[in-house]
Amino acid sequence: QWYQRRVAITAGKLRDTEKDIRDIGDYDNPYTYWTYQQLEMVWKNLTNLIRKHGHSVVSEIHRQETVDENRKMFAEYATQIFDQINKLKAECVASDSMYPEEKQSFLQKRQIDVDKVKDQLIILERKMEPQIECLQGNPYTDHNIITLNHEIASLEQLIRTLKAQAHAAFQISGVEPEVLEEIRSSFYHFDRDKSQKLDYQEFNDCLTSLGFHLSEDIATDKKFHAILDIVDTDRSGTVGIEEYVQFMVSRSRTDLFANKRELIESFELLTETGEREYILPKEIYKHLPKKEAKMCIARLPRWTEGGAPPDALDYQAFADELFKLQQPQVDN
Repeated sequence: QWYQRRVAITAGKLRDTEKDIRDIGDYDNPYTYWTYQQLEMVWKNLTNLIRKHGHSVVSEIHRQETVDENRKMFAEYATQIFDQINKLKAECVASDSMYPEEKQSFLQKRQIDVDKVKDQLIILERKMEPQIECLQGNPYTDHNIITLNHEIASLEQLIRTLKAQAHAAFQISGVEPEVLEEIRSSFYHFDRDKSQKLDYQEFNDCLTSLGFHLSEDIATDKKFHAILDIVDTDRSGTVGIEEYVQFMVSRSRTDLFANKRELIESFELLTETGEREYILPKEIYKHLPKKEAKMCIARLPRWTEGGAPPDALDYQAFADELFKLQQPQVDN
């Protein structure tokens, strides 16, 4: 349109000049070698050139306008996809505060959302494929198909890592919140004087109700005393709520692992490097709910080999102690 307006203005001026020349007349002029016939020929050539190339220029301008509109459209969709990716990333990172089993379910749903975003990107790519130049040097966005695919791949890697950590954390925590509540309820049922402690007889009755095959004579029952060696090492005469919960959780944990190596590998996965021989409390708190993390940390002995922060914990020694619970004399 701009080009057509400029041509029309210029053509108008030339027509006015042509009229002035005609009015002057055609005679020999010592100040120019141009004649009216020559000017007329140039004018005809110019008008033919305008007619010939004017349409091409108009077509090129229309093509560039179409490309520009398509670039704006791509930028809009690409920005929407990028925002969805960032939103999913933020949600996945925020899932650290969830219980491990809840986190696994949540991340599975986020993977479904990622698959939907991937479908949107495929549709956009196919739509823009015939107009590939629209994707090159787009002044309306920094995103393109390649960078968006990289962002999706990065998000999927994050989900895989978080799911693996959640799985390992679930194995280490060993029990779901509902099971922990059941364990505490069984304790309070036999804590008849509400002292937050069970004497040995109450503890024996509680274990029996849970399916442990114990003798009523607690003084001579070897199985019962093997359990006391683990639960009440100082033989205080009572078992506190935390001692009881730790014992029951420990037994639940051993059911989740085929062997000690599997438990150790789960701890390794939660360390910052994925293979360190010790673990830090902050790494446990990062992957476990606060109460379960505190319980787990309380059972882990200090790392004594050196070359580690002072609060480093020895999860291999913990695994050694934990799997003692599978010895026959403690089995119910």
